[in-house]
Amino acid sequence: MNPQPPTEPGADDIHRIYDVLVRYANAVDRHDYELLASCFAEDARAEYGGREIGPGRTAILDFLKSVRRPLSSMHILGNFHIQVTRNSAMCESALVAYHVEGSEGKAARIIIRGIRYFDRLEQHEEKWAIIERRHVAEWMTETPALQAAGFGSGPPAQAPIGEAAT
Repeated sequence: MNPQPPTEPGADDIHRIYDVLVRYANAVDRHDYELLASCFAEDARAEYGGREIGPGRTAILDFLKSVRRPLSSMHILGNFHIQVTRNSAMCESALVAYHVEGSEGKAARIIIRGIRYFDRLEQHEEKWAIIERRHVAEWMTETPALQAAGFGSGPPAQAPIGEAAT
């Protein structure tokens, strides 16, 4: 009988933690605060640009709701490194955030930011959540945006895969 080769410890956990990172990015882009809440533990703390937020998921959500919302945004995850130890994990991830900003009668611009997140996550009842997040903006640039018909005229698309966005 051939024994099964051992699987990498924590591979499922790494996948679930990566899912938290993706849900966070999608929630921010869609202004979906219910989905955003699912990324944080009840007693989470955060630091955005040196400003400490929390403790508490509600304090973090209130802060994120108060931040100026762009016409549209897209957060693209890049490199990430996750270290899992039992029910705790450390994660460093890099992303590029594209924010389209503008107002009626003014030309839109795209602000592009390189961001790094330093997270500590914990697992409770098989669900991973951020318990501590540090958001560090490492660089930023901007460029004029090309306008398209109907651009910025509605909420971000939220259609599930296989369905058309309205």
